[in-house]
Amino acid sequence: MKTKIICFDLDGTLIDSAHDICQSVHKTLAFFNLPSWPDSHIRKKIGGGLRNLIRGVFEGSEERSAAIETKFIEIYAREKFNTTHLFPGTFDTLKKWNGPIALITNKPEVPARELLKELGLMELDWSHIVGADTYPERKPSPLALKNILSDLNLRPDEAVMVGDGIPDMMSAQAAGVPAIAVQYGYSSTAELLVYNPAAFLENITDLIDVIHKIK
Repeated sequence: MKTKIICFDLDGTLIDSAHDICQSVHKTLAFFNLPSWPDSHIRKKIGGGLRNLIRGVFEGSEERSAAIETKFIEIYAREKFNTTHLFPGTFDTLKKWNGPIALITNKPEVPARELLKELGLMELDWSHIVGADTYPERKPSPLALKNILSDLNLRPDEAVMVGDGIPDMMSAQAAGVPAIAVQYGYSSTAELLVYNPAAFLENITDLIDVIHKIK
C-alpha cells in the first residue's frame, strides 16, 4: 500500500538538540549541587520525555524530582536555541515529500512548536503536531499514531513512523505502522534492531527512496 503520511519524531530525527539538552542538565545538576553526568549517559535518555530524562539522571523523592523538573524546564527554555539545528538535508527532504507529515514527540507541544518555528519547519504541511502533553498518553503509547490515522481515515499500512528512539519503535509496533529506524540519532542500531523496523535510515536525504523500497 502506498504511504500517504510520514510521522516523525523530533529530537535525534529531525533536529540535533543533544548539546543544548545536555547543557541544560549540567546546569540543573550544578544548581542543586549534584555531581555531573557524562553527555553520553544523558543522550541515551533523550526521547523518553522530560520525566524519564529527569528520573534517569537525578535521584530523589517525588517532591525533589518535581523541583528539579521545574528548574530544568526554566533552564532549557533559555538554552534550547543555542546550538540546536536541523540535521543536514532535513528541510529539503520534507519539502520534497508530496503529502502530509506529522510530528509525534515526547517533548511538550509548546517548545516543540517553538523549535519548529525557529528552525523554519512550520511552513511545511504538518497535519498534526503532537507533544508529550497533547494527548493523555505519549510514546511508547500508540495513541498519537492511532488518532492521526483516525483523523485522516487512513490504515496503518498507509503511514510510516520515522524515529531514532525505542519509544518510536514501540509506538509504531503497537499501532501496526511500519517503522523506519534512524541510525544517526541518539539510540544504537542494536537497540533499535530489537523492534524489527521495516528499514534503517543512515541519512535523512535517503528517506523518500527508503519509503519507496519498503512499500
